[in-house]
Amino acid sequence: MEHLKDHAGRQNDSQLNSLISEINVLSDRFHHVSVVEPYFLKSLDKRRVDAYHTIDQFYETQRRNFEQFIRETQDKQRKEIDHFRLKINDLIQEQNATQDYLYLLKDTIKLVEKDLNDLPYIQCNIRPLVIVENLATIKFNKISQDGLPLSRPCRTLNIIDDSYCWMTTNDKYLLVHHKADLYLLDRQLSIIEKTL
Repeated sequence: MEHLKDHAGRQNDSQLNSLISEINVLSDRFHHVSVVEPYFLKSLDKRRVDAYHTIDQFYETQRRNFEQFIRETQDKQRKEIDHFRLKINDLIQEQNATQDYLYLLKDTIKLVEKDLNDLPYIQCNIRPLVIVENLATIKFNKISQDGLPLSRPCRTLNIIDDSYCWMTTNDKYLLVHHKADLYLLDRQLSIIEKTL
């Protein structure tokens, strides 16, 4: 009996030593494994770069629109001034300007001058940039053949029947092909346009 106890004790000691070795290996891996660039950080960095690119594109577009607006406004004012100059020259040559017409011209010139003086004070209303809180979530995801690690939806769209649809998107719109119809939706999933 003593022999069996001794044998069982050595077997337990061997198993315990094996478990200690496994724990030591895991501990060593834990202390030496560096999380250099996990998928989340790579994705977050890519989103950051993409967001800066989108902001830069928005800025460039708005700047071009503003510069075009200023050019068009200045061109319009320049044409009005040239028109008044010609009109006044015609009146001087014809010498038939009425006092009322001269008052009208003076008032109109003052309006153009006011518009010109107001040009540097044009205001722009820009809504603040909104970042959705659940845009990024941190969790363990094992990428498998069965599916992709998808983020939580920020909006949902119910399809009434059991059919399927195709979808594609860009940074502004969602395009959905459902049955025989093609839908263009905005960020709030409101239908902008529907066509066969």
